Amino acid sequence: MLTRMRAVSLAVSLLALSSQARAEDARLRLMHEPIPYTDVADAFDAHDRFDFNVHLDYERMRDRAAIYREQRAADGSVRQQRVGDSELERNVFSLGVDVGLWRDVMAFVRLPLILSDERSLQRGTQGLASALGGSDGNPLFALPLTSPSRAGVDYLALGGAWSVLNQTRASWQPTWVLRLEGRRALGKPLRACRVSMGQNVCGGQTTQDDESVRGGDPGVSAGLSALLLETRFSRRSRHLEPYAGMALLVQWPSTARERFQPDGAGRARPGPESTLTLGTALIPWEDRGSFQRITFDLRLDVTLVARGTSYTPLFDALGTSSDPTLTGRRAGVSFQGLTESEQHLRYGGQLGVELQAARYVRFAAGTSLHWVTQHALSDRAPCTGSASGTSLGDDGRSCVGAQVDPRERGELDAPGRRFFIRDQFLLGIYANATAMF
Repeated sequence: MLTRMRAVSLAVSLLALSSQARAEDARLRLMHEPIPYTDVADAFDAHDRFDFNVHLDYERMRDRAAIYREQRAADGSVRQQRVGDSELERNVFSLGVDVGLWRDVMAFVRLPLILSDERSLQRGTQGLASALGGSDGNPLFALPLTSPSRAGVDYLALGGAWSVLNQTRASWQPTWVLRLEGRRALGKPLRACRVSMGQNVCGGQTTQDDESVRGGDPGVSAGLSALLLETRFSRRSRHLEPYAGMALLVQWPSTARERFQPDGAGRARPGPESTLTLGTALIPWEDRGSFQRITFDLRLDVTLVARGTSYTPLFDALGTSSDPTLTGRRAGVSFQGLTESEQHLRYGGQLGVELQAARYVRFAAGTSLHWVTQHALSDRAPCTGSASGTSLGDDGRSCVGAQVDPRERGELDAPGRRFFIRDQFLLGIYANATAMF
């Protein structure tokens, strides 16, 4: 009898230990939820009827580069001479909301608020006067040049995401997400301005712009609406979750239409941007029972920016120039400071850490570093469209069987006079807090 009791007691003890071990294993086992890069808020699940996330994001970015200009030597050769250094510092705070609509389907809203935008151009070290010489023999603009401080709302983004495949629901599948985002410009469009004697001196006036040149509003928004198409993939394997993504950003002038197409000069828009992203998330520790985990995120990306009209580091300098070939109305078209840039690459990566502190709270922070390949900042062709007859561009270049582009200015766009940007790099830091309901 005693032996039986001992056997039963031993069996009960082993069963209890086994149950405790299984519970502990379940508590510490790897979580199935995807990383934020491929996470989609959903609704009408049996265990979770509704998801609602609120994001608070902060980003600080510093952009530095060297500005060069082509010069033609007496023997006809063309060389580039450094004329100055550009610097941009921007602080952006964004508010975002995700709302689950159905299983693996969500809608989202993003509102970026520019806290500060500080730009400047510093004097170069070589032959500044000759390198910046304009048509009248005087420099196109004076250095150093400080732009006004800008702040305000840039745009409002509305979009949706659909998790076509979800590893959380089927462990043998990857997670595949499709995203569509539309942007609408909200703030006052950027206007070329510089600070002189404590006041804003603004140029780029249009027929519909009745503000005074001195003391004008520099604006804050790029004035562009946009459409962003994106696909994202990830696959969790124990402590690693590799991921990849592809995106296409197409922008067009909306509130800044008068800046991009002054006096009906014809369609002009920024070049489309195509981005490829590769990365991996390392999850060294997580506790499913308390909904906690730590994630390290290493990401690489490259963006191809196509040729197009854009705001460059020379926007404020050229837009407030007093050179008659820039500020004068050529063929009834005023100059807004915008130029046509060459195609170029932006590449780099970011390193971040994420802490999910509890079921409803997540924090993240990190840094990013990107470089931009050398490219021309002013390279508009003298001709556009097609027509019969022969005409001449602003610099005397022939347009045989085509129309002259009234926005082309030989002082900026002709070979031997173009501006280039080199050694450009962007350094950023970011922080994020997310509340998940």
